[in-house]
Amino acid sequence: MTDSVEALMTATAEVLSVLLDFINEQFLPKKLPHLEKHALSEIRKNLNTFQKFVKKRLEQIKPKLEKVKKDSYATIVECPACYQEALVLGEEHPLCLFCGYSAEPAIVANKWIETILGINYYTTVKDGGYNPLYSCPECKEETLVDKGLSGSQFESNRYICFSCGSIWKESELDECLRCGELYEVQDDDFANAENA
Repeated sequence: MTDSVEALMTATAEVLSVLLDFINEQFLPKKLPHLEKHALSEIRKNLNTFQKFVKKRLEQIKPKLEKVKKDSYATIVECPACYQEALVLGEEHPLCLFCGYSAEPAIVANKWIETILGINYYTTVKDGGYNPLYSCPECKEETLVDKGLSGSQFESNRYICFSCGSIWKESELDECLRCGELYEVQDDDFANAENA
């Protein structure tokens, strides 16, 4: 080997990027044997430590991310597998443009709750805590995640559906007192509340 460490890292980053795309497109990662699935999962989890790869990969997917951001039906959030803001919601299945992670919307929503929000479903139910998963008012799938209050003085997107990609601000949804499900607040709801 006569190449510098920097040259090897750059070349490796490029090869890894091509390989992840190839595996995702040609091998259907869901059908890989357990050991290979585990290895692929470990690679995705450790991608952030490979800074050259991260920089190169972000440059490669930037045009795709910008195109998705222009589409009104798609939403981009942080990926629970690689922690990059490249997980596209609102298409057939959530898909991370950075690492290729994809699964059923319900699986991705639950993984997102555990890895990004740090909430374990078992512990939450056992201890009587708050479960941030709801049925989406738009598509009716149980894949709507409540991110919680932002802590900012400006209202931000609080609710994200991992099936249809719909997003809502805190004031746009309210919880039904009878069933506990979220519903979209209408202007006449405010008038009814004031008259009650």
